[in-house]
Order: sequence, then structure tokens, then C-alpha cells
Amino acid sequence: MLTHEYTRRIEWADCDPAKIVFYPNYFAWFDDANWKLFAKGGFPPDVLYNEYKFAGMPILEAKSKFIAPSKFFEEITIASHVADWREKTFDVVHKVFNKGTLCVEGMETRIWCEWHPDDPSRLKARPVPKAIVDALSA
Repeated sequence: MLTHEYTRRIEWADCDPAKIVFYPNYFAWFDDANWKLFAKGGFPPDVLYNEYKFAGMPILEAKSKFIAPSKFFEEITIASHVADWREKTFDVVHKVFNKGTLCVEGMETRIWCEWHPDDPSRLKARPVPKAIVDALSA
């Protein structure tokens, strides 16, 4: 399976008064990691919108397990991959490492959406295109 890793520095504003990452920030970073994963597979947003009638991949479920803290000015690495594909939904797993230690495990269940053919102001769940499944499963 295709995995994307990226490193980010934790900034002062990412932390709470205890000087550790304020937990909602991980969910924002997971979203960013998801987009980076799709881009690595050859599907940046402009390709998705222009070639696949893509309208979004909303989150149906998101969860995290916090194992160890990370603090400001430390660098973390977020590794992400799609762990499970279903017809219209998929699970993206994120693992956050700090100095090689697993700190956070996260998972998002997302749904593939296109614009509704009868009402372009609405979304409609559609099967994930095979080219995308194949590329991110390689």
C-alpha cells in the first residue's frame, strides 16, 4: 500500500498550557496528511476536481489514541495510508512518531462524493474510482 510520511515542527500555538500538543490539532494534521497522501498517489485536488467529478471526501468517523505527548519545537512525522477500501468509503490510518516513538494513532473513515446530478448544491456518495484505489493500494 502507498504510504506518505511528512515531518512538521510543533509550534508554540499548537500547544496547550501544559506545553503539549492540543489534541484537536492532530485531527487537522490528519486531514492535511490525507490530502498529501492522495497527492503522492497522483491525485492532487486539481486532478480530483477536473478529472473525477470529485466534490469531497467528508469524514464519517474519526478517532485517535494518544500514547505519548509531543511538545513545542519538537518535530513529528506523520505516516498515513489507506488501510481499507469499500465501495464508497475508505479508512485512512495515521501514525504520529516523535523521535521514532509512536505517539498517536488515528483513523478516519471517509466517503467519496461527487456533486448530485439532480441538485448541484448537494453531494452524492459514489464508488471510489478504480484508478485511485489501485494507485493508493500499490
